[in-house]
Amino acid sequence: MRAGMSVLDFGCGPGGFSLAAGRLAGRHGRVYSVDVQPIALRTVWRRAARQGLGNVIPLSAERIGEIPDESMDMVLAYDVLHIHPEPQWRRDVVGLLHRVLKPKGVLSARDHHLDNTALTAMLTEGGLFRLVTEGRTCVGFERLERREPGG
Repeated sequence: MRAGMSVLDFGCGPGGFSLAAGRLAGRHGRVYSVDVQPIALRTVWRRAARQGLGNVIPLSAERIGEIPDESMDMVLAYDVLHIHPEPQWRRDVVGLLHRVLKPKGVLSARDHHLDNTALTAMLTEGGLFRLVTEGRTCVGFERLERREPGG
């Protein structure tokens, strides 16, 4: 991560990763901390304010559509993809993460409830992401261009 980046922390919880990303992105970067839980968003807002991180922006999950297409350099999806086991929910989320990432943007994912094989399969099966790194604690994916059927 580098200064000036735009980052989406999808399922941010209390904001530990959002705050770290906010420090790394610097005052010219932006970190959108998205969660369904209002208490999590209030916690992120308070912690960011205490640390002087005006670049960390808590955002309710129902407002995620406000994030413009191809506007994020990086998406963090940590311990959130297991929450809904329904295949359609997962496809919708993967599509959303693809939509907001810039071309060649990076998705960093991990989930303590899924092994890396299952996580990789979930994120690559639709042809929207390609595995680029697999570490002990997280897996990195590159955004691919969406291919139209028959094209």
